[in-house]
Amino acid sequence: MKFTALAIVATALLVPFTSAADCVNKPKCSACETKESMDALVTEYCSQNWSKLWFQNKGAAYVLSTGWRYDFQCETALKNITDSCYDTSRGGVINDAGSRHMTVYFCTCVD
Repeated sequence: MKFTALAIVATALLVPFTSAADCVNKPKCSACETKESMDALVTEYCSQNWSKLWFQNKGAAYVLSTGWRYDFQCETALKNITDSCYDTSRGGVINDAGSRHMTVYFCTCVD
């Protein structure tokens, strides 16, 4: 029984913690944070709020996220969205297999 539990835990650790980002299907507008500002937000947001449901804005950007099991999962998700979506979209979303969710918008656009 202990071996089965250890095998399940070991297998779970091999599964990626976050999935790929889905970018918002709307182009960026003029009211956006810089890439450097978004990179700083990764550390700022996840160092303090990684384990709880939390909303935070920074200038024109905002992050809404459920809690993560580890701080590096939060950082990986937020960096994944920023790296995947910043140049082409105004934001992105990650939903992972562990029922965790993150939405990030780089811009405050009125359309």
